[in-house]
Amino acid sequence: PNEEHFNILDKTIEFQDYYDTKYIEKKDSLVLMYRLAESDSSRWESAHAIEKILFYHNIDSCHYYVRSMLALHGNDHRRRFISESCYAYILYKMDSLDAAWKIFRQIDTTNIPKDGITTYYNAGYHIYSELQFSHPELIKPKQDFVECWWKKDSTNIQCAFYQNEILREKGESKNAIEKLNSCTLTSLNDTAKAHYFLAREYMYIGQKEKAMKHYALSAECDVRLSVKAYNALYQLARILFKEEDIKRADRYMRITLKDAYAAN
Repeated sequence: PNEEHFNILDKTIEFQDYYDTKYIEKKDSLVLMYRLAESDSSRWESAHAIEKILFYHNIDSCHYYVRSMLALHGNDHRRRFISESCYAYILYKMDSLDAAWKIFRQIDTTNIPKDGITTYYNAGYHIYSELQFSHPELIKPKQDFVECWWKKDSTNIQCAFYQNEILREKGESKNAIEKLNSCTLTSLNDTAKAHYFLAREYMYIGQKEKAMKHYALSAECDVRLSVKAYNALYQLARILFKEEDIKRADRYMRITLKDAYAAN
């Protein structure tokens, strides 16, 4: 990318403490709502809102609120479905793969709630992807799983990228970048993912400069979101190191490591 993209990223990093403060204020506000909730259903909704922002900030704290969701769903189908999907995913993130797989297989997928589609399929994709290394017989079920997700929500940025991955495995990948650019983005988090996935696609086709640009844009979004568990800045640092921009690569890698430790 041209120097402008690095300047914008570096300027955003300068204000990282400000964005972290704003995140803490938002989290504390949600925690207060959780504590003051007058019913299990409203407390569950608050726990779910906390889970959404804690997932990329502190995995241990996120696990606590997911467990609260499991205790509060009251056998409501929507709340139970989302709670168990979140639990399977958090167990995967905490390297409890067998437990994640056991929970995931037990989820009742009858009438999947619309606001639970992404959580369920995203969790399943990652669990399948990890398991396939020791269980090659799961490769085809994983591919079918992603195709099912694509039929349910073809505008989802994560689904689009994962389907591209499946097509690459089959040697059928085409129009991958156009597919990502046609997705619907509804939040800054979606934008961060979109730039990250675009960077990956450009790396696949050997367009490193464009990949660096999108990694930088994704990293900027991550900083604004106060995200601590991210990959864009790390990947950018690796490329810069290979390009012998050692000073900048070292700075970005140090920030990545600091934030990864902070997020456990």
